[in-house]
Amino acid sequence: MATLEDKMEDNQPSLKENIAKLISEYNELREDKFRLLGRIDSLTKEVADYKEALRELKKKYERLMVAKTVESSKADVAKVSKRLSELEQEIEYCITLLMK
Repeated sequence: MATLEDKMEDNQPSLKENIAKLISEYNELREDKFRLLGRIDSLTKEVADYKEALRELKKKYERLMVAKTVESSKADVAKVSKRLSELEQEIEYCITLLMK
């Protein structure tokens, strides 16, 4: 019959192997942690860059909308000016007809 000491001696290699395995897994997880932390930093910077680009695009969009409004106002002014000229010519024509 095996004594308690015999059983402990039989388990020692297994225990040492388990400890070595745990240490190895710990080191792998630690490396993964540092790699993932680096990735998080990289992605955080990328998000900040995208947010800045979005802000710039919003500013450009607002400027474009203002420019379009001003442009359409200029076109409207040109249309109104043309229409006024036409009306002026019609009035002059009517006056000419009345004077005859």
